[in-house]
Amino acid sequence: MVAVRQLKLMTDDLRHAQNAAYCTERAKKYSEDLFLAAQFAPTERHAGLMALYAFAGEVNRIPASVSDPTLGAIRQQWWHDALGEVFGQTPRVHPVVEALASAIGTDQTVFRQAMDEAIKAVGFFLEPGDFKTPDHILCTALKTHGYVARLGAALLDPENSAVKTGPDLLDRLGALAAIGRMLAILKQDSVAPREGGGVETFSARLMRFAATNRDELLSFLPQEYSKARKKIGLPETKIMPALAQTALLPGYVKQARGNPAGTSRNQPFLSVKKRLILFRTILLGRL
Repeated sequence: MVAVRQLKLMTDDLRHAQNAAYCTERAKKYSEDLFLAAQFAPTERHAGLMALYAFAGEVNRIPASVSDPTLGAIRQQWWHDALGEVFGQTPRVHPVVEALASAIGTDQTVFRQAMDEAIKAVGFFLEPGDFKTPDHILCTALKTHGYVARLGAALLDPENSAVKTGPDLLDRLGALAAIGRMLAILKQDSVAPREGGGVETFSARLMRFAATNRDELLSFLPQEYSKARKKIGLPETKIMPALAQTALLPGYVKQARGNPAGTSRNQPFLSVKKRLILFRTILLGRL
């Protein structure tokens, strides 16, 4: 009997390690910025952030990884059902689903609402269409990407004590995350090809809009960034690993515009430079 229990513990530990490795790889692929900032999180919270970011990566690649909207809708439903298991049933065998169940638990209404909305929001890219205005893009980015920073902060601060900084602090963090995602795309000259002849991507639609409205976007986004940033003030140290990446946004604005000092938008924002900015941000406790 003891041997059986030991074998089960070893099997569980192996499964946990495999899930963690998968989530880490997916999180880094989804957003290097979020991944790097998360390295400053406490050890006991790090796995939860990786699971959250991996979830965002899995959901946001649905439109790009299917060749037909019907297949995309099936994948959406799969994730809706999987979330139901994360928040109340035995989770299905999937590294991200199992990791989320372990990190979040069952009684997290805020998490489920935001994640369900994110799954629903990618349906916009399963059908033909275009962005109409910068506001339209930002609203979509808030649903598909902005929630990640909000929930990351909630994971790092389960008692919600950091929210005393302002009643809508998490919404402002979401706005910064959404703006950051848009700028990270705009600073590129092109986007990665779609997987397997996929249907559509956020990046592709954003770049298509930017082809004729780039100046409008690059005027709109810094203004929105400034508004959200000024209202945040000095966040509590405990949630900084979920939002330190927003300190990179001024640099992204320069790259997207083409920096006259010599940094063209073709030039990569090197990881070592990002790490230095993130370290300074965490150390000083301000964005």
